[in-house]
Amino acid sequence: MILEGSRYENAKVVRVVMTDGTYRWAVLTERWFSMQEVSYRYRTAAAYDRFDRLAAIEYGDPQLWWVIAKANPEIFYPDDIPVGAVIRIPDASLG
Repeated sequence: MILEGSRYENAKVVRVVMTDGTYRWAVLTERWFSMQEVSYRYRTAAAYDRFDRLAAIEYGDPQLWWVIAKANPEIFYPDDIPVGAVIRIPDASLG
């Protein structure tokens, strides 16, 4: 559910199939299409992973959590990443 007043209020919502066959809903934005040309590294989420912690490891700055969040629109809650989810880490030049 997208709440009224959210930055995603008028965005297109799509269903994304996960590696285990389940699905999640994701917000599809124009930024997502331009991100397709970026190079990524992939990381399998472990227990207690969060976007801010991953940004600290990958970019040396937890404030850059949004770079990873924008590359992973199918994950709605950056503080609750499902264990085993494959996380796209954009090239450090984006941070």
